[in-house]
Amino acid sequence: MTLSGDERRALAIIVGLLVIASGARWLERPQRVLEELPALDVAALEAASREGRDEARAAAEPLKGPIDPNTAPAADLVRLPGVGPSLAERIIEERERAQFRYLEDLTRVRGIGLTLATAMAGRVTLPTGPPRETVARNTGLTPVETASPVVSETTPAGSLDINYIGSSDLQKVRGIGPALAARLIARRDSLGRFASWEQIDEVAGIGPVVLARLKETLILRP
Repeated sequence: MTLSGDERRALAIIVGLLVIASGARWLERPQRVLEELPALDVAALEAASREGRDEARAAAEPLKGPIDPNTAPAADLVRLPGVGPSLAERIIEERERAQFRYLEDLTRVRGIGLTLATAMAGRVTLPTGPPRETVARNTGLTPVETASPVVSETTPAGSLDINYIGSSDLQKVRGIGPALAARLIARRDSLGRFASWEQIDEVAGIGPVVLARLKETLILRP
């Protein structure tokens, strides 16, 4: 069938109108979609954003004073040097088992060696060592002798507990040099603390003679 010129023009107009109508429907669809979306709670979003900023600001601020590791929440513990969320949880678990009395007691926590515990001095409320009366009772020395800068020719100055002295003090014990002192400290840090003289005897280079000298000049507080 052959269409006349007028019929072709009429058909073209109809097709054009159909295309325009279809396009209009597509243009209206986004508006309907937007109208169907639930209204955003702008106030709730602003409150959540403000709370997040406050938490970030609190974490960035330094501690205003020493904290008690026996009562401090994890949010405060993670602001101590070298303490992350997992270590903070281990501190809480350990204090529930037994309270910390001295700074060195923190070495009971897996992951805290003497170096890290020392770095917390002044940032926690724990004293740095047992009272002199305790040392005197454990060593048989009088308080005056304990307070003396040098207890004997081979006894390190200061703390007499092998768990709480450094390399220089260890080397004051005859028979211990820098390398052996370093091995003792490395082993002590890996254990958290020495629990027995047998653990010290297991360190390479500690023979019967050196072990006997350590027992004579130092204490091992359980």
